[in-house]
Amino acid sequence: TSRPHKCGSSQMCLKWQGVAMCYGYYDPNEDSQEDPCEDVICENDGVCTASDSGSDGYTCNCGPKWTGQNCEDVKRYNCETKIPCTTENIHGGDKLQIFFAHDHPAKFVQCVPGSLRCFERDCEQANNEWKVWDNTQETCIIRQ
Repeated sequence: TSRPHKCGSSQMCLKWQGVAMCYGYYDPNEDSQEDPCEDVICENDGVCTASDSGSDGYTCNCGPKWTGQNCEDVKRYNCETKIPCTTENIHGGDKLQIFFAHDHPAKFVQCVPGSLRCFERDCEQANNEWKVWDNTQETCIIRQ
């Protein structure tokens, strides 16, 4: 049942792309609880979940490329100590290669799903200008 403001106390609230949903059995005779995700916007396709462990009563569950309270920060990797090429990060989809931001802004990490191999790549220069990795566009762009 989609109810934008409140979920029953035995239900779980989830919000994704601006739509709040209540999951679980709803008893109209029980007290309703305020939905902490009502006014929260998890960025970059993050999913808001009501949570006692979250600092404001919610947690944004971010994908493998984003971090931060509302999934607003780029998550950075390398192929030595913070390897993104794991089954959890690159499962599903039909892409032949998947890219992640690198610790160094002028680099990116490339994963090949079938082998889970990790490659560190440099962003190339263009007209003597350095390019940097843009996580949203998944490409190297000229630094602004």
